Amino acid sequence: MKTICKLLLGMMVAQLSSCASIPKATVEMSTLLGQQINTLEQSHISTINAYYDEKEQSAIVFLNEEWYQDYLNDLFQMPGTIEFWDETITEELPKRIESLKALTNLIQTDYNEQREKLLQPLKTSREQLLRIVKDYYSVAREMNYVITENVSSANEVQEKRKQLFSKFVDSDKLEVQVNTYFQKADSILNTARTTLNKIDNQLNKL
Repeated sequence: MKTICKLLLGMMVAQLSSCASIPKATVEMSTLLGQQINTLEQSHISTINAYYDEKEQSAIVFLNEEWYQDYLNDLFQMPGTIEFWDETITEELPKRIESLKALTNLIQTDYNEQREKLLQPLKTSREQLLRIVKDYYSVAREMNYVITENVSSANEVQEKRKQLFSKFVDSDKLEVQVNTYFQKADSILNTARTTLNKIDNQLNKL
């Protein structure tokens, strides 16, 4: 991604330096560059979404195959649950069904809460990273738009170029931001495993 970003910036510099003398050629180049910008943006967005989709799937697998099993084991070993179960199996069928529904609802609520704890940080991280990338390409499009419009004065072009270059995100910095968010997503899943240590405390409150 770093190489592509630097190449993109270099092409823009070349276009801006030539737009006053060859506007027709510049507009044609700008049109092609605009298409490349859109393609690169969609490529980065697809990569980010695929990455976070995989992390979310890993979180669900962890939830279902590890957390949920430990949760049920701990739940049904608690004295309060054992007592509840012993009373339930001796009840008349209608009441027994209601008791089992209440227990099922409790388990489902705890499951949904844990699922939200795992997935919400990943969702937030994804949204933040996508916003950074989209802002980056928004500035690139704005730079290209200046060329496409082919402003009437070379001086105006130079002034606009200075303004836009001051806003342009350094490609190295963008690369660091992307890697930081990917590392953050990995950290979220590792942190999730520590929640198993808190299950007993949650169940004791039942």
